Amino acid sequence: MRVYYYPPAKAGQPREVVTYPASIGRMDWRTPLGATRIVRKTENPVWNPPASISASMRKRVTSCDSVPAGDDNRSAGTRSTSARGYLIHGTIAPTA
Repeated sequence: MRVYYYPPAKAGQPREVVTYPASIGRMDWRTPLGATRIVRKTENPVWNPPASISASMRKRVTSCDSVPAGDDNRSAGTRSTSARGYLIHGTIAPTA
């Protein structure tokens, strides 16, 4: 699974594509297919996980009600997409 980014073409240069590895949140969640656009960018957000994620993360971290912006919040930003309810973001638990 990958995210494909097609930056604007530069005059006289060949078209470029940049790819990034991607994952779904859980194995039983489906990844939407199709073309989407970034509609909003939030830099260094505070993360307030929903109750369902907070409950499952309590098994791995001591506090997960709110993760302030900074080194312990590896999201480094959230991009809202045109696919309603789907975000592109990093994770504080990359091996979970």
